[in-house]
Amino acid sequence: MGHSRYSVCLAVAMLVASFVASAQQIPYGVVDRQKLEAVLRQARTQLASNADHAGWLKAAGIASHQLAWLRVDSASEDAVKYLKRASAMNPADAELLAYLGSAHAMLARDSSLTVNKVGNTNKGLALLDRAVRRAPDNLTVRIIRGSVAYELPPMFSREKTAQDDYLFVVKAAQAGARVAPERLSEIYFKLGQLVAKRGQVDVANKFYAKARSVAPRSVWAEKARKAVR
Repeated sequence: MGHSRYSVCLAVAMLVASFVASAQQIPYGVVDRQKLEAVLRQARTQLASNADHAGWLKAAGIASHQLAWLRVDSASEDAVKYLKRASAMNPADAELLAYLGSAHAMLARDSSLTVNKVGNTNKGLALLDRAVRRAPDNLTVRIIRGSVAYELPPMFSREKTAQDDYLFVVKAAQAGARVAPERLSEIYFKLGQLVAKRGQVDVANKFYAKARSVAPRSVWAEKARKAVR
């Protein structure tokens, strides 16, 4: 995380480390807006006196990214700003690169100009692809790219990317990798949706059954119950 490069107090270092560790559970899940806003305020306070602190830039970037996922005004712009600086300071961090790519995708989503939508989406996809090339076995990176690809309009032709990334995560989980049950339920549901679009109803129903079994009380399990044909 690079915190040893800075002379910060132990409490601050622990807060940064704790938040960043929890924030890396992927941006497309349930988040606590109040907690994110509190961390962002703290990060901004620290950055006011140490603008190049890599840890606080990362915390601010991920918090802003999560808030952008919640569609908080200007959060996608803040996410790109902070994550771009953090990634530049730690170019080997593939997860940071993936978050930055996702932030660009949300900035495209929030833009009112078509040219900005297309430009930021393409930039985001390029960063996400680079992150996967850099760390192809990193499940966080795979889920972020898969989730962005899943949400894109058909014109970007990224459904196969979403399916490939989600299947990669599923196979890793089946081999013993730790993936939160709610996250797996989401992935199985979305895989069902992807194959259902191609008319593969039986395969879709199998994915929906998996979504229900891994996390029966999740919102994704409920969506899967309603999606069964």
